[in-house]
Amino acid sequence: MVEPRTGKETSPYTPEQQAKMAAVVKENRDRKEREKQAKLKAIADERAAKMKEVEEEMKKKEQAAEEEAATEEEKEKMRIESRQGSSGTKKDTDAEIEKKISEEFAREIVTHIGGEVKQLRDNVGKYCEGAIEGAKAIAAAEGERRPRKEPVKLKFPDAYGGKKEENFDNWEASVNSYIYLQHILTEEQVLVAFQALKDDAASFARSLARTAGCENNLVAYSKVTPLSQFLKLLRERFVDPTRGIRAFDKLQTIHSRQWRSAKALKGTMDDLVAVPDHGVTVPQLVQLFYRAIPEALRGHLFDKSQQAGITYDALSREAVLYESKSMPVTTFWHTDLEKGKKWKDRTISDQVKAKDHLILTLEEGGTEEVPYD
Repeated sequence: MVEPRTGKETSPYTPEQQAKMAAVVKENRDRKEREKQAKLKAIADERAAKMKEVEEEMKKKEQAAEEEAATEEEKEKMRIESRQGSSGTKKDTDAEIEKKISEEFAREIVTHIGGEVKQLRDNVGKYCEGAIEGAKAIAAAEGERRPRKEPVKLKFPDAYGGKKEENFDNWEASVNSYIYLQHILTEEQVLVAFQALKDDAASFARSLARTAGCENNLVAYSKVTPLSQFLKLLRERFVDPTRGIRAFDKLQTIHSRQWRSAKALKGTMDDLVAVPDHGVTVPQLVQLFYRAIPEALRGHLFDKSQQAGITYDALSREAVLYESKSMPVTTFWHTDLEKGKKWKDRTISDQVKAKDHLILTLEEGGTEEVPYD
């Protein structure tokens, strides 16, 4: 029964959930900013370390040059002293020559050392510039991938309570999509998934937290439990383990029914194939579908069904397309069940086309479902 609109604006999730999601998004944004600042600090520290190495290298080379110049000067003095028998003029001349040699040698050493130091400085400068440019490029690329704006508002997944009529597969897909698109931190993913549980499913999740030694603290439990493991435990608890077996049995015997329409056959098989762990391989699905289609379609689809690598999805879509273009109008027998015509001695007031059956509304009251096959 459709409830009348009250005119009040409704939210896809509760204020508590909105607040928690806002906190998660803010924490995610803050973490990214901290990572960026850490990268820039690491680059600055590395640059300072390189400059310190250059300064130490300069000091070592200057000290070595001074020591080498002092050694040469000492040698020259010893040579001069060995020639003590020479005249005073000779001594003065030798002293001048010694002084010139020392000055030229020192100048050459300093020039050589200065060139090496300049080259070291240039190399460090280029290295630091490259590192800074690399950091800027990384920051720009991250900015392009994740624009600095509020995330797109998504509808929070509908709560799953663990009842048989609820579809766990659809709920799991919704949760995974929401967590991925909202960039939820790994340690907070289970906490977000818990917000989309209710009734028995929520109680079971709390029992998992207690078993893990976290009491009822889902925040702590989320930090130590991967999302994949949490979803696996929920699946094992609430999903019927015999679903796959029943789907396998129905697929293996689907050709035993007299299907009048490839479209109706595809609709039924699609539902069975969507069941996880049905155990039927791709080649088997192709052959099962081919055996079950109306005989009028088999000739056209035989070659395609034998192709290497053909899938059930491709073959079934081809069958439905060919059927819609080539089958005579009389094949679509449901045109005989239009408004005003009879069905089981009662008058049809309307018809609705569902996936694999017609829903007839009768003037005398009530409805009837008529399968296409």
